[in-house]
Amino acid sequence: MNHPIENKQEALAEQFHIADINSSQASYNAVLKIKRWKFIMKIPGIGHKIREEANGSLEKTFFCFVSNTFILIEEGYFFSPSEN
Repeated sequence: MNHPIENKQEALAEQFHIADINSSQASYNAVLKIKRWKFIMKIPGIGHKIREEANGSLEKTFFCFVSNTFILIEEGYFFSPSEN
């Protein structure tokens, strides 16, 4: 019984690369939203409703509650100790 050993290095590298791209894209989008919000807040005489919408959009995006369980699951924590 001579079983070949699987090398998962390439698959892991691809997963890391995809995660890195997704992280970079999310960071870029976050910076754009913050810049848009700052730009709107600096414009004198802009309508109150537009400012409220910008503040609401920023709060929905960045200041939302995320449960501890969700974070632990996303980071690879499992409820069964044997799976860690």
